Amino acid sequence: LDMLLLGALLMLTLPFSSGHAPYPLKKVPAVYPQPERLVAIGDLHGDLDATRMALRLAGVLHEAKDQWVGGSTVAVQVGDQLDRGDEELAIFELLEKLRVQAQADGGALHVMLGNHETMNAAGNFGYATEGALRSFQRWHQICRFANFLPKKVAEACHCSLYKGPLQCGPQDTACRIVVKRMAPYARPRYLALRSGGAISKGLLSSHPAILIVGDTLFVHGGVTREHLSHPGGAMAAVDKINYEISSFLSGASHRQPRWVRGGGPLWL
Repeated sequence: LDMLLLGALLMLTLPFSSGHAPYPLKKVPAVYPQPERLVAIGDLHGDLDATRMALRLAGVLHEAKDQWVGGSTVAVQVGDQLDRGDEELAIFELLEKLRVQAQADGGALHVMLGNHETMNAAGNFGYATEGALRSFQRWHQICRFANFLPKKVAEACHCSLYKGPLQCGPQDTACRIVVKRMAPYARPRYLALRSGGAISKGLLSSHPAILIVGDTLFVHGGVTREHLSHPGGAMAAVDKINYEISSFLSGASHRQPRWVRGGGPLWL
């Protein structure tokens, strides 16, 4: 296992059984076979240059363009794409583009959740930069007209991520109250990343909080015996954690699961 660390990463080798009973509800895929080459990348925090540098050091990104060159390599990015930097949208789009390319090339790029993704889904923008807020504002202003834009303009503005409209639901009074109190330029980012928002639902809800590749467990913060305690075994616990966090991000449940708070696997 090759490791590239820009932030928090925990890997545990655990004796997970392959014969566990599946979690009864729809779950985020979380278990994959052992590849010949496995690399891990930590926090990206809105820094596109650092993201590209890490991917190139891992040997999966072309030196001159945004193209997967990792072949059958499996790369795991362990969350925290958001906050502290201005280029969050560019990072989301780059990782999604490489994920598709990797799959077509016989490899894989697994993008995971960190505590900053779930913090933003809960409306905590304490680490968002003004540049990131302005970036989402421009993204919304331009990409809502994506069907009428030249292809190069739409690509430059990351319109592939735009699944508008960005608005509160008709019965969502709490969302309306929050939006009304916000500066107008900050509203698009909130509406995209909140529980049930366009990016949280369309992109982040498919990302796991816990991932197992071969005999290696990946998680942004850490796991304890309590986290993995479940009548169906450790794998059932992993499925439950991923499912409940995914449900929160997608808006299927607006109640924050205990896993996204302090002491949960995204924080330890």
